[in-house]
Amino acid sequence: MFLHKLLHRPRLLKECTAIANGNGINFTTKIQTKQYSKINSWNYGHCQPMTENLAGSSLYHSQRQYSSKKIKKKHDAKKSGHYKHSPKMALSPEEYEDVLDLDKMTNQMEAVVNDLKQEFIKNLSLRTSLGSFNSLVVNTSDGKYPLNQLGQVVQKSPQLIVINLASLPQYVPEVKTAIEQSGMNINPQQDGSTLFIPIPKVTMEHRERLAKAAKNLCHKSKDRLKDIQNRYTKDVKKSKVDHSEDLLRSINELILSTTHKYSLDMDTMMETKQQELLVSKH
Repeated sequence: MFLHKLLHRPRLLKECTAIANGNGINFTTKIQTKQYSKINSWNYGHCQPMTENLAGSSLYHSQRQYSSKKIKKKHDAKKSGHYKHSPKMALSPEEYEDVLDLDKMTNQMEAVVNDLKQEFIKNLSLRTSLGSFNSLVVNTSDGKYPLNQLGQVVQKSPQLIVINLASLPQYVPEVKTAIEQSGMNINPQQDGSTLFIPIPKVTMEHRERLAKAAKNLCHKSKDRLKDIQNRYTKDVKKSKVDHSEDLLRSINELILSTTHKYSLDMDTMMETKQQELLVSKH
């Protein structure tokens, strides 16, 4: 195999011939007569001596060597996202403060993460509680209100919660929508201005639906992060006239890396919640 490849590579054949001739070996003749056909290793890269000697001299072959630690480090960085999103140049606050209010952006992103955390606590519990409904935020044409300000929430039995909206019946559709989109895996039944909410039993199907709801809530929160990122990226573009292109590029990379950091935090929260929902014995 070695000889076959060598004979079809004139440049390599010439180099090997020169090495062999320097040691007093008529290498071309040896190859043509296939006296060295037992040599079958040929890797491209750095030249190193072979273990077999030709008439007391070493014939060199190529072998590419890699640093496994560097490869692993690069692979782990790509997997975690830091390789792609980390800014290439570290910026000092003095360099970006005229273009980017990093503290303000960071606070907004942290608020999104905290909102997701609260949604997980309130809405993704195996045992649905009355408090989850009292604090549920309902979007109406007149603004956002907690459910207990729009109607009376009563737990009739461990398996049934009743919401009476007789005082504000115009908000029944909005309340029903808020409950359906809360991620609690609950389908309210309407009777006039009253909503009846059956509490589902803790089955594996119920657990899996809650785990799926955790993923959906996480994706919605990531969309909010993306909106914040896009808003600040647009602000950076507006500063194109007064600042260098390299600086603006580095600031954009800083925005991306910050967004990605909080996105990874959300993924960790989601995976922890899913594990809790699917494995918990409660």
